[in-house]
Amino acid sequence: MASAFVKTVSATEFKATCLELMDDIDTHKLDQVVVTKRGKPVARMIPVAQPAQGNFERIHGCMKGTIIVPPDFDWDAPLFTDEELAEQDARFQEKFGHLL
Repeated sequence: MASAFVKTVSATEFKATCLELMDDIDTHKLDQVVVTKRGKPVARMIPVAQPAQGNFERIHGCMKGTIIVPPDFDWDAPLFTDEELAEQDARFQEKFGHLL
């Protein structure tokens, strides 16, 4: 993923260079301009038309950092005992055996 080119400017600087900043956004020299007032961000200028993203680009990495695996988790341990697997298989056969 390409890094974003972001410029942060004060409201005074924005007023003085607004047209230049708009040109930089239009020519993709900048991805966005953040305008601050007394040091706090109050506005953001971005291009009107962003390139369309496919589904993969929009969802890739969206769950990053949401799952925590305990350090002592055994990745090789079976999830079910043989008895539990046999019970599940019997229930499956009971419900769906006629389809096989």
